[in-house]
Amino acid sequence: MKSLLGASGKSACENFYEYVCGSWAQAHSLYSTSGAGASISSDTIIQERLDKELASLLGSSNADDLRVAAALYQACMDRKKADAATNDVKELFKTWKIREWPRDSNGTMKEAWNFAGELVRDLGLSVILDAVLAVGSQYSDHVIVELREPTRIFSCSGPSRPAVMSLFRAALREVVEEFTQAPKAEILEEITHAFTRLGSSFACSSVVDFGGTKFTEPSAAAVKLSELDADITHFLTTTFNGATKFEPTTLVVLRQPMYLLDKLALVIRALSSRALMNYMGFLALAHLSAFLPERHVHLRQLFAKEMRGRILPDVSNSTAICAMAVEHILPACFNKLSSAVFRHAEYDARVPEKMSQLEDAFARNIGHLAWMSDELIVINRYRIKHRRASQLGPSMNFNGNDSCAPSDMSWRTDSPVEFYRAVSRAQHHVTFQRIVAGGVASSDTPLRPSSVHATYDHLMGRVQVPTALFNTSVPGNSAGFSLQLARYAVRFYSALLEALFVDERGQLGPDDASRRRLETLLQCFEWDLRELPTALRSPVAPDPAVSRGAILQQTAALQLAFRAFQELWQTPARLKSRDKLVEVRVALSNVADPPRERPYKPSASQHSRASGQPPNRGIASGSRRYGSHRFHSSIAAVKDELHQAFWNTLSPDSAAPAPTEYYREKTYAEALKRPAASPPLFFGAPPTVSLQSAQPVPYYEDRYQRLPDLSAEALFFVYYALDNCENSDQVYKEQHGRWLPAEYRVNLPLRHLVEFAPLFNCSADTNMGQMGLGRTCAVVTPDTWMTRAPAAS
Repeated sequence: MKSLLGASGKSACENFYEYVCGSWAQAHSLYSTSGAGASISSDTIIQERLDKELASLLGSSNADDLRVAAALYQACMDRKKADAATNDVKELFKTWKIREWPRDSNGTMKEAWNFAGELVRDLGLSVILDAVLAVGSQYSDHVIVELREPTRIFSCSGPSRPAVMSLFRAALREVVEEFTQAPKAEILEEITHAFTRLGSSFACSSVVDFGGTKFTEPSAAAVKLSELDADITHFLTTTFNGATKFEPTTLVVLRQPMYLLDKLALVIRALSSRALMNYMGFLALAHLSAFLPERHVHLRQLFAKEMRGRILPDVSNSTAICAMAVEHILPACFNKLSSAVFRHAEYDARVPEKMSQLEDAFARNIGHLAWMSDELIVINRYRIKHRRASQLGPSMNFNGNDSCAPSDMSWRTDSPVEFYRAVSRAQHHVTFQRIVAGGVASSDTPLRPSSVHATYDHLMGRVQVPTALFNTSVPGNSAGFSLQLARYAVRFYSALLEALFVDERGQLGPDDASRRRLETLLQCFEWDLRELPTALRSPVAPDPAVSRGAILQQTAALQLAFRAFQELWQTPARLKSRDKLVEVRVALSNVADPPRERPYKPSASQHSRASGQPPNRGIASGSRRYGSHRFHSSIAAVKDELHQAFWNTLSPDSAAPAPTEYYREKTYAEALKRPAASPPLFFGAPPTVSLQSAQPVPYYEDRYQRLPDLSAEALFFVYYALDNCENSDQVYKEQHGRWLPAEYRVNLPLRHLVEFAPLFNCSADTNMGQMGLGRTCAVVTPDTWMTRAPAAS
């Protein structure tokens, strides 16, 4: 880390992203120069390691509930059957409405919509629409349907990029030569035209679709099925294959109303049914490319792009591609496998505990958000405290008896392609039946463990948390795990924040005053992005008008995550006895959580019973005094005396009685530079990772002793930037603009965090401190946030 900081020649106040990541890209060269969507980052490194671990576990698994997934993976890896797979795929096409690929004859739009439903039903492949069944949702206790735009392989600008079109045409040429002797040029052009219209997202880079671009309009609309085109009914009937009966009064939730009601209809009308079916058939071939010979490298790259969001260094090796194919139709099995990864890293108990703590911290601190009304604060605190807000991937669907794949069925294993289709279709059918019977809440695909972003499930009102959100190479009882909060807490909060915006049903929306405050804040971010210093700009820049919501979301997530870091991952210091430590812990764990924070006014009757403190004593911080009834204020007060626990060590042979003194180190380096032979900082009471926990750290952390000038809080921001370091081509950056390009994802939020500039001594005339409006766009209310200016390092 020391070799990275400032190696680019940039200071923290000139460009914080370059300060941390400037030399990172040089050390991590891009593996492809094709320009079709390559990237290397902490996300891709974690994904690749997890993919290898899960593929290895799947290949060697003999567990009963994983035997179907393991058998399917082994069938895909049997490359002796790869040459015969082409004929198997041709036979598969004969069972669908398209009958053959490429199809020469014209058809009807009803056939095209039915074919779209067959692909969802048999392969889990959504091309035109993505459909989900749900029961017990926020809309109704009965079965409802949600329709939404499917995930696109490329962004709206993809077809205009030569590298993207080159990849697409090469893949099309590869496969069409194997499926037909003399392909018609007009058919190939029709497929290419359909790709330019349907294969790329309608939303340009950096558009955050949920909540609208203003975050003040609902992101969904509920309508009756009778209000939609008849083709939608054909699609749903085929997709769900009789699992439920669709009536004209069936409630349908449109996740992106503008796409479903306007844009999709325009695109469909511009394409012939033959072009549409041939394009969908081509994507089905890309989906089945794992079973085809390895020479179809371009087709496999399209599949990898769909599954991982980027092209891969090597797709000729079937290990990763076959694992992705099985993961696509049986993600729950991979979630089970990822449980083993968590257990091996000793994360299985630690992570759920941390997620619970983060939920509590989120509920405590949303009252500080600048746009929130008192009513919304109370409602959302109630939601979070009375219903678990997160759903952790490795353990979210299973109680020990449920199988992650259909069982007790006879499979045709001589044809890997047919085996794959049969398992996928059976899995969907079982899931749909369980929903109708009330045994499962939603048919929505469980978040794949390899996903690097938490997502908010609007129907069920919870956040799905994938395995790859956590870097399991970092020991769970180390300083590094505590600092990884800059990764997983920010991403978790980014998803959870979606619950605070406009209620889709229009029942719990913000009042007019909240809308005005939110709009003012969004305008502030939009203006700041327009007036951003030139040194902080990059070639792929987000559009201020449509990206302001993404900036607000990322800034608020980072602000709340930093507060959680301050509250949960540091412990009291300079306490004179073990009894005093217990006293403060008890006081802080029993605080009431008022709807609004108010300045403390001590009264003569207030008295600390446990310590026998005189009236008006309270917990002091400098010249301030706070009452123990205010959790946040107590934390702020104790913060001056916090001990950076994750720097400290518990000597394995320390068995001394209760401590008589706790020492406070001013910086990380001071704590870490303690020689291994020196007396331990904690004797009887181990260092902790939260105010209520007493988990020991069993080994000495000396990796950070070469960082003499970074405080605990400063290093949090360094880790946040490090987590976002990236070396990517232009196509990848455009495709992932929804999350903001990496440089903007780091610099923009940090510019507006009230703690950042004082921590790094950034004056108002520096790039990171200079504001177009002359002030920061603070997502929290300063008078309640009450954050002290950190001491300069």
